[in-house]
Amino acid sequence: MLFASCTPWIYQSYGCPPGHRNCRDNFYEALDEIGVPRVPLPNPLNLWMNIPVTNNREVSISTPLSKPGDWLVLRALMDTIVVLSSVVIAAAVAFAVRAKLRPQPE
Repeated sequence: MLFASCTPWIYQSYGCPPGHRNCRDNFYEALDEIGVPRVPLPNPLNLWMNIPVTNNREVSISTPLSKPGDWLVLRALMDTIVVLSSVVIAAAVAFAVRAKLRPQPE
């Protein structure tokens, strides 16, 4: 795992308003909807992210290498509950940057 699931606290640290959708809440809402007891939030499997590791220690988020129409086949070898969540964290970062650049009322 290179990056944890996004949470309300991550978006808060970016300066986003409360209520931003996030992977943590999406995961627990999905479990609640089918009556599965909540478990500790698992590490995400970020299939389409491009996270280069440089100098054997530095990570960054780069433009994905996937293209529209790319696909993946997964096969479960036991009964499995799969929760998918797609939250664009770049949108939150952009919001935070705009908010910091915007003149503040006096």
